[in-house]
Amino acid sequence: MRRLKQHLEDYCLPTLGHILISDLETRHVVQALNEIWLEKTPTADRVRITIHNVCEMVRNDGVLRNGLNPARWPGNLEHFLASPAAIHAEEHQATVGYQALPSFWALLQQRDTIPARALEFQILTAARPGEVRFAEWDEIDFKARVWTVPGWKVKGRKDKKKPHKVPLTKRAIEILKMMPRDDGAYIFPGYRGKEIMSENALNNTVKEVHELEIKAGGRGFLDPESRKTATAHGMRSAFKDWATEKGNTQDYVSELALSHIDTASTRAAYQRGHLLEKRSKLMNAFEKYVYSRSGKESEK
Repeated sequence: MRRLKQHLEDYCLPTLGHILISDLETRHVVQALNEIWLEKTPTADRVRITIHNVCEMVRNDGVLRNGLNPARWPGNLEHFLASPAAIHAEEHQATVGYQALPSFWALLQQRDTIPARALEFQILTAARPGEVRFAEWDEIDFKARVWTVPGWKVKGRKDKKKPHKVPLTKRAIEILKMMPRDDGAYIFPGYRGKEIMSENALNNTVKEVHELEIKAGGRGFLDPESRKTATAHGMRSAFKDWATEKGNTQDYVSELALSHIDTASTRAAYQRGHLLEKRSKLMNAFEKYVYSRSGKESEK
């Protein structure tokens, strides 16, 4: 009990102490945990569990507003903080491979669902699935053609105050303009009036396209190495491999596109203003590539 009290005093009160529990949001919990998440992971996870339990107790008393517990891990914090089990070793996510991506893209465009459009948007922005699921309208600058992801939403980022700016291609803008604009904050809502898309929606869409290809007599979309069905997160690997082999750009530019800023060169580039012009050219070239069913770049 004494240790628990000390944890709350050391790691919760400095950041959360001035916030009414009825106003507590996921971003507040991320900010509180971020300082110790990578350096003191076991302690940070215990603190998270404590916040979660406190929120559950007040929920039962009717104090916490309806909705997701802001300290819940699955479907929530897992999208903004690195998994404790993967702090030092990120698990490989099955990818379609960039060679198969144009064929995958052609089939994906045949699906008339919000998750399909969200997956398109994810591919064209090289974003993480969670960043797309939690993307909000006020993060989009249509005039500048930029999506500004708040730093606290970027998984694994040490400095949660620095946002990640994402240049938007022509098709990405088209997708945004296709989405319903109602009173909801999130761009890609879930089914049956749910504010947030299901955490399985993007992976399920990948599986549906995979099965569609098999029914048509193809091989489906399996990871070239593991032979596992591709995942939404694996689209980032496909982008990185394409950028490395075909993108004709410096490595740190593609690393910034993936919101990786852990090396000296990417940190320096990040400080110079995110290199939006170079990244915009890279993402436009990538869009041109995915529209080529032959796997060779051609005019869209």
